[in-house]
Amino acid sequence: MVALILICSLIILLAWLSPFPHWPSWWICLKETFTKLLPLSAKSRQFKFLAINLVLAPFHGLVAVIDDLIFSGYKNVVIEPIFIIGEPRCGSTFLHRTMALSGNHLAIRHYQWRYPSVFLQKIISFFAIDKVFENLNYWPKSNEGSVAEKMHANNLADWEEDGIFFEEKLNHHFFMFLRFPYPNVLKNATDYKTLSARHKKNFLSEHKKAVQKIAHAQGLIHISYLSKEVVSHSMISDLINIYPNAKFICMVRESFKFLSSLIPLARISTATKNNGFDPKSLQNWEKLILRKIQTDCLILREFSIRHNSNKNQLLIHSDRLFSNPAMSILSIYKWLDIPLAKDYLEQIYEISKSQKSRKKGYANNLLNYNRDDFELYDNFVRDVYEGVEVHSSY
Repeated sequence: MVALILICSLIILLAWLSPFPHWPSWWICLKETFTKLLPLSAKSRQFKFLAINLVLAPFHGLVAVIDDLIFSGYKNVVIEPIFIIGEPRCGSTFLHRTMALSGNHLAIRHYQWRYPSVFLQKIISFFAIDKVFENLNYWPKSNEGSVAEKMHANNLADWEEDGIFFEEKLNHHFFMFLRFPYPNVLKNATDYKTLSARHKKNFLSEHKKAVQKIAHAQGLIHISYLSKEVVSHSMISDLINIYPNAKFICMVRESFKFLSSLIPLARISTATKNNGFDPKSLQNWEKLILRKIQTDCLILREFSIRHNSNKNQLLIHSDRLFSNPAMSILSIYKWLDIPLAKDYLEQIYEISKSQKSRKKGYANNLLNYNRDDFELYDNFVRDVYEGVEVHSSY
């Protein structure tokens, strides 16, 4: 009996020491899953996700202790970040993965976000488990998964966005709404601005530690970190406080272009995570996403205008990137003042050729939404495309 009490006490202590998940958001998702009406097949996937996070919490607590005791050198890793921001479906993934090929930056892979620990990364590398991840697809083998794969290819060894960490480890991100399509989850468990000041500080601290740990596991000391995060605009001002010399590459695209792709992807992604359940059947599901994206567009516009003369910001229209990736990449690295290796130059010219003949394999949807809601943002995007100096109209 005494041994059992000691073991239970140790597990509780380790769970308390665990940096993951963010328990208030975890609890909101659990409560909504219990109380809201959704097919049992969908809820079973939701409960599974929450149960895995609960069970793994003591393990992550133990790993965090090991990292701090044995690999504390990760705290000395210096990060110089380049943040790729914008709205979803504006070419940010294409840009992120193309720039990652240069070898000039630390870009983080999906499986690394899942195991953001020096200890675990060394184990993965030692036993060549990273090779296994190269053969694992994030999307399930289903009709929905096949469509999702065409819209956003995601192998577990692919370079992926910071949102994977915020979703899968901290359980607080817009992606949580794609797992738990409940209004209260969207309202209270997805946006950085809804966190308390203490939790905001903790969020960015854990994110920084994750990057430092992944870098330290690779023997890196001073890194140019290539980040991509396109649905956390309320976080940007605090990122600048932590990284005052950070550079921001802002991708922009007209609302009707990115929304016609984003809404179908959000719908199919939600279906893959909920055993085929179609969220379109939920009242106001599409309107909730549109309202969130509209707010994000205005935040992004105001941030970009405010920093228009800042040498640390570069605005890129997605049409420029898609039509001539090589020219866009060259302009970015000229702005970054980073010389490019000959083999990488050859790669991006090949990527430019293949981009012109690329077939998407899926069709965008024509959306019925109020264009006036996005007028300020769309005017801003047009000015960026035409090379007109952008100003606030407020």
